[in-house]
Amino acid sequence: RMTKTEFAAYFHALQAHDYETFKKYYTLDYRAHFDGQTFDREGVIAVERKLAEIADSSWDVVEVVADDNGIAVHAFLEMRFLKDAPPGFALGPFKAGERVKKRFCGFYKLRGGKICEFRVFPFLGERPD
Repeated sequence: RMTKTEFAAYFHALQAHDYETFKKYYTLDYRAHFDGQTFDREGVIAVERKLAEIADSSWDVVEVVADDNGIAVHAFLEMRFLKDAPPGFALGPFKAGERVKKRFCGFYKLRGGKICEFRVFPFLGERPD
């Protein structure tokens, strides 16, 4: 089981771009599914590193629900792009100066107290800003 405190530490490390710390919360066979793609641990870290290079991001967590098998997070993610996203960027084709705010619903599946799988559930067509 992952405690609320452990999840908060994971999420803080993710937001702080502390890659070595947040990947400790993943199983070796971790998989993340978003934007029509699947990423392993190193793939997710590569996406996070690229995002940190091109955008400032901030999270506003609305609610977290957890049990022994998983954690669901409802939040808003706001990104301000510092430079153009490269072609094929996993999160989409953004231009320098663009600001986007998206509702985020993510589900973290747990195994042995670690995150083994992650899925994002987009709110299609919603414009919260």
